[in-house]
Amino acid sequence: MEKFEIRINNIALKYLQKRFEILKYSPNELYGKEHEFDKASENSYTPKGQDNYNYFLDKSCFENPESGLLLAYFNINFREQDCQLEWCGDRPLQLNMEEFGDFMDVVRYSYQRINHILKEMDTP
Repeated sequence: MEKFEIRINNIALKYLQKRFEILKYSPNELYGKEHEFDKASENSYTPKGQDNYNYFLDKSCFENPESGLLLAYFNINFREQDCQLEWCGDRPLQLNMEEFGDFMDVVRYSYQRINHILKEMDTP
């Protein structure tokens, strides 16, 4: 399947984990701050000076300037040549009006593009 990406302001569609996902991006407060944490293992960190390790952070938490929150994803049924949008709880409803408008634009463009790809796959 052809992969593509769409981004409108901080709302984006990406192909991740073998599916198309719609994410809300925001600044990553941990970006570049691994020096503020103790290294617990080769790939994980804990808060400095914490004796009881209640949680660990993967080193990838410090590598990207933005973090993404999954809002929704497309379930694609190749046999039926159909796709269905699945929301992650009420996350899209928690967006402000501008972000929700961007979300709906991303959904609209993505749905059209996915359906076009599915129809091309069926054409001999």
